[in-house]
Amino acid sequence: MKVISNNKSNEFKERTDIENILETSFSIRASGVVELFLCSGWNPYSYPCYYYNINETQIYFNVYQTLPEDLDGKFKTEHLEKYKGYSNILSQDEWRSFTVSFSDNVTVKLIDINLNRTLIQHKITENWKPMFMFMRSK
Repeated sequence: MKVISNNKSNEFKERTDIENILETSFSIRASGVVELFLCSGWNPYSYPCYYYNINETQIYFNVYQTLPEDLDGKFKTEHLEKYKGYSNILSQDEWRSFTVSFSDNVTVKLIDINLNRTLIQHKITENWKPMFMFMRSK
């Protein structure tokens, strides 16, 4: 798996290889929306991706064969899973930690480590394996 991070840009320039990992953790501190892409290739606009749109209290999850150009509005009406938190998921004042995992190509999970809760769990029906992780905030 490769981790690629970005802030306020459509370009992903910084890349870190993480080979043969089926689980990875990361921390976020943000005041706005954070997007997480788990893709089978290096470009989310050309390869299939699992997509998480995370805001302060909600998460939308979807699977895209290629990301649509007009993603901003689509994820709220066209999503496979949705999570609404009773407490803040993200905070601009504190680091929030998460784990994303893949279990034997059966499920993909997003877990809030701070509260020890599964936020999104999706049964995998797709015939590809994520190898790149991209993250960006707005």
